[in-house]
Amino acid sequence: MKQMTNDYYATIYTDGGTRNSGAGIKGAKVAPDDPAAWAYRIEWQGQEVHQAGGEKGKTNNQMELTGFIESLHKLIELGINQEKLLFVLDSKYVLDPINQKWLQGWKNRGWKRAAGPLKNKELWQEVDRLLPEFPNATYSWTKGHANNAGNEFVDSLLNEFMDQE
Repeated sequence: MKQMTNDYYATIYTDGGTRNSGAGIKGAKVAPDDPAAWAYRIEWQGQEVHQAGGEKGKTNNQMELTGFIESLHKLIELGINQEKLLFVLDSKYVLDPINQKWLQGWKNRGWKRAAGPLKNKELWQEVDRLLPEFPNATYSWTKGHANNAGNEFVDSLLNEFMDQE
């Protein structure tokens, strides 16, 4: 899908990742000392701000959600959360519950999936709490590592953070 970023006041890129030492091993979990990080970049009106952070032992999905949540907090702090915003993420894990209205279903079921427990419930509850502050937001998917400069920037930023841990 081609993005028409000129129609938006700001474009936001977020990403999350982990260096899971158990990756590729069936049933393996993230180890407590595996580095994990998130990042965001907000571009608006010729300005730009970005940040990265992380916490050892967290999953990729937790970091994807955290990067998104941190960007929402920053947009509120900047006072531009009511503007027409374009979020560009490579995480369908974050985007699908928003775009396909799964969040409302989880909430209606007491923060449970139809098929059982909801992982990362507290993070999803924070997303649900914050989204009403963004009435003019569009949430778009981009393929990761596919020449999208904003996505590549946040991926690089979170990897630099993990390199320092």
